[in-house]
Amino acid sequence: MIYRKWYTNPFVLVISFMSLTATALALLALLLLPQVSEIVDLMKWRMATARTFQVDTDIEWRGWKTVKSEAGNVTREPESVRLTTSGLVDRSDEETKQAHKFRAAIGAPDSTHVFEGEFRKLGEENYLKFDDVTGNLGTLRLDRFVDRWLQLQLVDVLEAVDLPFIGGGRPLSDEDKAYLAEEFAITPFISVVNRLQNDEVNGVTTLHYEVRPEVLFFKDFYMTEEKLRRGRELTETERRSIDRFFANIQPEIGEMWIGRGDYYLYRLRLRFRYDDGARDGVLSALFDFSHFNELVAVSRPEGDIENVKKIIDSLLPGIVNRLPMAALGGQRIATEDERRGGLSTDGAERDPDPDRDGLGNTLEFFYGSDPENPDTDGDGVSDGEEVENGMNPTGPGGLFDFGLSEYLK
Repeated sequence: MIYRKWYTNPFVLVISFMSLTATALALLALLLLPQVSEIVDLMKWRMATARTFQVDTDIEWRGWKTVKSEAGNVTREPESVRLTTSGLVDRSDEETKQAHKFRAAIGAPDSTHVFEGEFRKLGEENYLKFDDVTGNLGTLRLDRFVDRWLQLQLVDVLEAVDLPFIGGGRPLSDEDKAYLAEEFAITPFISVVNRLQNDEVNGVTTLHYEVRPEVLFFKDFYMTEEKLRRGRELTETERRSIDRFFANIQPEIGEMWIGRGDYYLYRLRLRFRYDDGARDGVLSALFDFSHFNELVAVSRPEGDIENVKKIIDSLLPGIVNRLPMAALGGQRIATEDERRGGLSTDGAERDPDPDRDGLGNTLEFFYGSDPENPDTDGDGVSDGEEVENGMNPTGPGGLFDFGLSEYLK
């Protein structure tokens, strides 16, 4: 019998060749597939170029606040805020449009202080409507706004105050926004910790990762935005304050789901721990994205729209001095009208003020004070002066803690 070597057997050669070819193709595919960092870059690019999409969010803060009484007693009070939204983003033309349903719950888990409604943004125009208000924010009455569209111009706020996270002196130009978008696209904001098994999100097969948010990115991105908004370099004092704030934030492990076939971001779950010595807790955020590049229509609300500029103007002088990091940057000098209560200077829009305390009837109703009594709580200070200084015109205490401690006990 003649033994033939294996490599002379045509059948074995064909099988071997097919195996080698399959192995080579698999290796080539692995080489051509984007690596994790490239997948994240592709996702960021895809999200930046998506013209329309739906986004659902669930953001929650749970923590504790250390409170020291006038007698020197120190107590720990629980804090809880949860905001959920569901809406659309339309970037199909030059003016970005958004429409979101929202639900905000403030207090303990069984709290009844819930605010539900709808928010729409068309370029610089902002519209808000409350569908249900089951509790006011401290002394501020919101029930009068239920089922009424309100208009708030963000530009008015930006021009009125110079605060981190709110303003900075001027709205961003289109060039500024384009620059920030480019910075976001090229800078890693998330580190991939571990690859998990593929998962399905709303019927879409996704790549699943454990991730950790890069706090340094958020700090640098925020500082860049503040520099652009202020139109100058940040001062050393401003930088130190921002450094201290972000030093109190510690990122925890989160998750990210990216479409295996289209590289869109379908879900992102992030978690941060915050502790500045006086307040500590956990901020968690869940974002669900879907319906990419589908036709949507976000329109201006129909019917009567009430401009709440007078109310915002009256709130600003007190808020400016009470928000965290408010000492950063300069503050606009209040007008004579603002010193008398912060009313709009447009005579046509001025409400009747029968008790001549500096608060028109609209503001008297909003703050719960008596429109026929210039000193509702009888403490010797007029209602308008109390509001201007951030104090409650109907009793003791301030306006700008919003009475949350009472709700959270």
